[in-house]
Amino acid sequence: MNGDSKVLQWLAEGESLPTKEPHEEPPRKSYDKKIVAWLDMLGIRAKIKDEKTNDAESIINIMSQMASYVSSSCDKYMAEGVMSYLQIADGFMLVSDLNYADQVCSIISDIQWKILINLKMLSRGAITAGNVSVANNGSLIIGPAYVDAYAMESENAIYARTIVSDAFLTETKDYLSFEFIKEDFDRTCYIDYIHYIMDKQSFDSKRMHKILVEQGICKELKKSYDPKNTPKINIRQKYGWTMSLLSRNKIEII
Repeated sequence: MNGDSKVLQWLAEGESLPTKEPHEEPPRKSYDKKIVAWLDMLGIRAKIKDEKTNDAESIINIMSQMASYVSSSCDKYMAEGVMSYLQIADGFMLVSDLNYADQVCSIISDIQWKILINLKMLSRGAITAGNVSVANNGSLIIGPAYVDAYAMESENAIYARTIVSDAFLTETKDYLSFEFIKEDFDRTCYIDYIHYIMDKQSFDSKRMHKILVEQGICKELKKSYDPKNTPKINIRQKYGWTMSLLSRNKIEII
């Protein structure tokens, strides 16, 4: 008996048609309000294009070092389920619960310092708070706050600094006690990672200056700020801003 004949038989005998078990749809992925930070290494494209000085191996090593800085700072929080991060080329995106605001600021500061002192490179970033969703075990991050953080870094940070949004300050006001968020000359709030490191390591300005000289950072900053070596002013100003940051912390580049 085919299917149509069975239906007619059930109807003739006055029986109701068998009902299908209801199919339960899986819950749709939703946004959560989180901290979102984006940090990008500056100058990596120039290194990639300079094939005479930097082969593929050296570029991979730089990327790998950055990855190690991120993982060493974030992995314990990932294990606790309160933080996710994703490396995208020469940058990384960090997502955290709102009550880990201090930890996010510290992580960004530590990584900016390591990029400067170990790689002799600058970095730029942004921290905000808003709706975001993390999927596929952290391999996919989407949401308005993701877009905002990326746009803030690429369009508003301008210099080699990590800026923080009003949304971040508002959403984390009950948790944030990080002391090294300052207002810049253009009234943009940023993280003073140099002051943070000096406080964390109990360095005075003389000790910090000595370290920067020994690691060749002072020489590199002065060289890169020279118009003869860096004719593009939009690149040169990033080095100038970093020298200004050191000066604000009583570290003079002579």
